[in-house]
Amino acid sequence: MFESTVFESEWYKTRPEIIQKLVRQFPPECTVRLKETGQIAQIYSYFENETLSVIIDAYRSFVLSGWTSFFGIEENYRVFGLKPDQLERM
Repeated sequence: MFESTVFESEWYKTRPEIIQKLVRQFPPECTVRLKETGQIAQIYSYFENETLSVIIDAYRSFVLSGWTSFFGIEENYRVFGLKPDQLERM
């Protein structure tokens, strides 16, 4: 439901084509997995250099993969500069 309203919004229609392409691939608040680490994240922002930023969900990443237990990370954090081919939609 949320995805369809994004594509009809004024915000989407006024974005540059490259941003629209990224939004079609990964709509706002879309849940993704980082392919390299298996971490779970949500889309946070889009950039005209064809990258995205995400918020890593530290708790879900820990529960699903155990990744954060090694590093002791307990809070969510933002990662930027990710290319679309580094992410997979969940």
